[in-house]
Amino acid sequence: MTRYRKLPVEISAIQFTRDTFRAAVRFIPLDQFSEAGEDDQGLFLAIRTLEGVMRATEGDWIIQGVKGEYYPCKPDVFAATYEAVEEQDGQAVSTAGQPLVTRAVVYRELADLQDATAATEAIRRRRSNATVRRLLAIELRRMADNASRAAEGAGA
Repeated sequence: MTRYRKLPVEISAIQFTRDTFRAAVRFIPLDQFSEAGEDDQGLFLAIRTLEGVMRATEGDWIIQGVKGEYYPCKPDVFAATYEAVEEQDGQAVSTAGQPLVTRAVVYRELADLQDATAATEAIRRRRSNATVRRLLAIELRRMADNASRAAEGAGA
């Protein structure tokens, strides 16, 4: 079985609570909003998605995905998948202080790497996004491995 790592992306999100109820409802475009209120199961917000209507309950996060889609996410999954982003000197960084890698940064880095011939060639030829993503993922893993080895060497 092949293992995969999620590419770093930035999303917009709001946690659905009593205090953020109105803001969460306004966060979702009208064409994707289904209904909201409170029933015997508690506070809820229904969102039209490509998979059908999905129900967010109090505490869930409402996410705007990279393609503009909206969907609910359970708090434990959200916490395991995302971290807050801040701006620092014009660059997006995680709240842990680590610079975030954007696609534009990756393209610039790949263009500068002499041994990234396959990736830069794919970009130049405008191959399918899936091909470019695969090549970028391979190159990102190689870059991360090199950075880890360099950090280990500097710590020794």
